[in-house]
Amino acid sequence: MSEYPNIPLRYRTMGAISALLSGTRFGRAFDTFFVNRYEASMPGSPRRTWLPAFTRDARYDATPYARWEMDRKIRYFERNSWLVKKIGDQFEKYTVGPFGLQVMPASSDSEWNKRMTDAYGEWCEHPCIDSLRHMSGVHKLIARSFDLDGEIFILKTREKKGGRQSVPRVQLVESHRCSTPGFGSSDGNVADWIDGVKVDENGKPIAYALRDDRDGNVWTSRPADSVIHIFEPPRVGMWRAVTPYHAVLNTLHDLDDLGMWEMEQAKERAMIAVVMQTWNG
Repeated sequence: MSEYPNIPLRYRTMGAISALLSGTRFGRAFDTFFVNRYEASMPGSPRRTWLPAFTRDARYDATPYARWEMDRKIRYFERNSWLVKKIGDQFEKYTVGPFGLQVMPASSDSEWNKRMTDAYGEWCEHPCIDSLRHMSGVHKLIARSFDLDGEIFILKTREKKGGRQSVPRVQLVESHRCSTPGFGSSDGNVADWIDGVKVDENGKPIAYALRDDRDGNVWTSRPADSVIHIFEPPRVGMWRAVTPYHAVLNTLHDLDDLGMWEMEQAKERAMIAVVMQTWNG
């Protein structure tokens, strides 16, 4: 009588081969595919499709094209889908609130706290160099851009008027305005740039290429200490962000198409009256 009566012959054969090849490279590969394997480690099977994914650095997954295409789609849905717009409204509401983030000096000197509160409140009336927006509106734009595109850039600059001392200002820069320099760049060596970010030998950002002119045809290299890059990378080695909606964009697209087709059918049935008459009237 067999010592293992309930084990099929093919499994006993695989166990014998595994023991024979134990410790060798081929033996390890054999064990991976046939013996004590993780089912999830199999690249595919007759019962499951192959997943188009590879293990590599994040910069090769979040390419400029992938980021731009997903930004294009989510901005479309923000304009045309009530659901995406409502999610953005809620995100803005519960992150910065209706009046923006409040800054309250809290030093031990109450007089200094009062002066700083007054000075900051005065500066908040006109913090941007390119608009008349109040700081509360700036905070709302930052929150909405972060929710939609996954990132936004804040350029720290200064403004001087009428011979007076220059005043600190900020300028918001949307995601699509940071890109690897092209024709007209102030930095001709584009090989050092990764999707609009110049990094040193350690991978630390040292500059950002921002489109400065109104038409977006001229790039200017801005040092990293003059730019605040607001984003939350989900992986190590990501110098740029992708939209947080990336995993549901195809679902949003399918729902949008489905709603359009269903409405077309409803309109067609509402316009056309169909009368059916049997053979006996």
